[in-house]
Amino acid sequence: SYYTWDTISIDDKRTPFFVEDETAKITVNPDGASIDIKRKKMFYQHGVGLGILGMLTKKNVSLGKPKPVTSFFHFSTVGDRRYSEYYLTPDETIYLMGTASPSRKYEGNHVIEKGKNEKTFMITTKSEEELLRHLQMYIFACFIIGSILIVAGIVMFINIMGG
Repeated sequence: SYYTWDTISIDDKRTPFFVEDETAKITVNPDGASIDIKRKKMFYQHGVGLGILGMLTKKNVSLGKPKPVTSFFHFSTVGDRRYSEYYLTPDETIYLMGTASPSRKYEGNHVIEKGKNEKTFMITTKSEEELLRHLQMYIFACFIIGSILIVAGIVMFINIMGG
């Protein structure tokens, strides 16, 4: 039998941090950012296999302590829980696109954050080249789908007018 994972909750904690390159060190306030970073850890917590019966009887069952994934394959059953952690580590290379604003709240003179007029604010572990490649594929797919829809519309128009 095949099971899927359902998201029960998402906990998101964002803390200001510094980024530094060869030109400067600046504070980043991640509030409001679109964040796309790689998963660092995954834990499984085995259920007792009660599934719907456990939910119907509202029986509280201790699932035990989550255990880290130690192999590529994992056998899961109804009632299991999976926890994933995503975070940035020191010295990790990131691509950051946001608004640099004057700041008195954070250390230094400026902060990178979501702008008041410019809403683009992204933090990712993908390179600029990866992002551009993804955007190019998206534009190409939209062009192909749009072309197919135009041809289908012309065919339908000819059929309606001719028929």
